Amino acid sequence: MAHYFFHIRRDGILIEDLEGDEFVDDTAALREAQSAARDLVVNAIQTGRLVDDSRIEVWNAADASVGVVELVDVLPIRRRSRHRES
Repeated sequence: MAHYFFHIRRDGILIEDLEGDEFVDDTAALREAQSAARDLVVNAIQTGRLVDDSRIEVWNAADASVGVVELVDVLPIRRRSRHRES
């Protein structure tokens, strides 16, 4: 198991996760970040906040970036095709 931190960046401000959590690997930590991002989106909708530039930055115990989950990327939207059928 490895230790990971889930920092939130919102409006240019970094909110650090000082405790972190244990996960099997980077993939499992990123899956958790996606789940947390969905929870943050739900909360933002309920409170009327924007999520346009908010993200979760995942870092390991060696202080290396594992990945970033943008909150807008977890929104359940269907993108319209550029080509419309006649």
